[in-house]
Amino acid sequence: MSPLQRIGLGLILVVFPADFPAHPHPVWNYYDALPPPIGWLLVMSGVLGLARATDLDFGLVRASALVALVVSVPMWFPQVNHYIVPQYNPGVSESWQWLAALPSWLFGYFLAKTIGDAAMAREPRERGIAGWFGVLRWGFLASAVLPAVVYGAKVKGADHTMHLVIGLVEICLILAMFTYHRREWLGGAGPRVWVTPEEGEEPAAPATAAERLDWQEFRAERERLRQEMRERRRERRENAKRPG
Repeated sequence: MSPLQRIGLGLILVVFPADFPAHPHPVWNYYDALPPPIGWLLVMSGVLGLARATDLDFGLVRASALVALVVSVPMWFPQVNHYIVPQYNPGVSESWQWLAALPSWLFGYFLAKTIGDAAMAREPRERGIAGWFGVLRWGFLASAVLPAVVYGAKVKGADHTMHLVIGLVEICLILAMFTYHRREWLGGAGPRVWVTPEEGEEPAAPATAAERLDWQEFRAERERLRQEMRERRRERRENAKRPG
C-alpha cells in the first residue's frame, strides 16, 4: 500500500462515523466503530512513508497529524467529548468544538500545500495535481475560518452550509489520495502498465515450478477443447453430405 493510500484510508476512518449503539442512553453515550485514533495512526504511517520516499519537507504535516492524533484519543470517549457539545451542555461555546477540529484542518492545509508546491516545482510541471491541491488548500483554509465566522457572528441558518463545505473538502482530499497514489515522486509504484499478447501470440511462460505445472495443464486443456471442436465440425460436415 502506497503512502497516499494509507493516508486516504486513515482519513476515511476519521471523516466517516459509525456510531453505536443505535439507541444510546443517555443520548450522548455512543462510540464510533471506526475509531479516529486508528485512522490518524494510518495517516501518520502514510506521512512517515512519504518523508522516507521523497525529499519533500513534511515537518508541518507530521506535526499537525500528531496533534490531531493526540486530540482524537480522548475525544473518542463519549464521557469526554459530550462536554464540548452545546447540545448537551448549553453553557459551552462552539469554540471548543472548533478548537478540537482545528488540527485536522491544519493537517489537510499543510498536506495540500506541500504536495501542490512540489507539483508546481517539477519539470515538467504537474499542473493537474497542482491545481487540485491548490483548491484543497483554500478549501481547508475556509474550513478553519468558516466556523469562527458562523458561530462568532451568530449567522443563523449558515451552519448546514458550513458543514456541507467542510465535508466536501475532506472527501475531495480522500479522493485525491487514491487518485494520485501511484506517482513515483510521492512514494508510489509508478503508472500501471497493461501488457496484452498480440493475436495469435501466446503469453510469456511462467517462472516457478507451480506456475509451469498450471500452465501445462492449461495448454493441455486448451488442446483438448480444440480437438473436440475439430471433431464436431467434421461430424457436421459428414452429416450434411448424407442424403436426407
